[in-house]
Amino acid sequence: MRRAPKALLCGTSPLLGHLVPVGCVEGPLPPDATGDGDTGNIHETSGTGDGGAGHVGSGGTEGDAGDAVGSAGTGGSDGGGCHETDPFAYLDALFAACEGCRVDFIAAHWYACDRPALEGYLGELKRYGRPIWLTELSCGDSADRSLEAQAAYMREAVPLLESDPDVFRYAWFSGRTDAIPDVDLLGASGELTPLGELHVSLPHAEGCSP
Repeated sequence: MRRAPKALLCGTSPLLGHLVPVGCVEGPLPPDATGDGDTGNIHETSGTGDGGAGHVGSGGTEGDAGDAVGSAGTGGSDGGGCHETDPFAYLDALFAACEGCRVDFIAAHWYACDRPALEGYLGELKRYGRPIWLTELSCGDSADRSLEAQAAYMREAVPLLESDPDVFRYAWFSGRTDAIPDVDLLGASGELTPLGELHVSLPHAEGCSP
């Protein structure tokens, strides 16, 4: 974070912080160790601000440029050890320990494969009173992760996310990846996969063009 002010002056947007996964919330610090020094510690993924570069995390202090994002994501590890197995317990502890910290969004990942599970997860995230930034979602936790299953889930999930006023942004995982089968939106250079074609064909908010 000590290099962040220089990056902000260069027009960086957004600033990427540490990933906090569900299952085992890992990171360089436990939730009660945020906000040290004059820049704070950053714990999560992406944010963006209208008045400057966004910064992502739960430990951004008042007066920092851009927006701060708390997290309850899944997947990945930055090798800092397991601090909590429940993302909501982690966020509860973080907000309790970092009273007055600036957190403009709650960032999260989600890999369950049906609309009711997604609705329940979003409902839990809403208790923090911040817009939700679903930085990754796809069908990753089911025995059936076929193209047909991904397409069926996408048809359920996208209308829900588009219609929920508490969801600020969301992103399908992924453009191209080997982590989960049949989720790619991108095929050969300049081409969409069938799933990518479906994604851009689904209803989306006015002013948002594929």
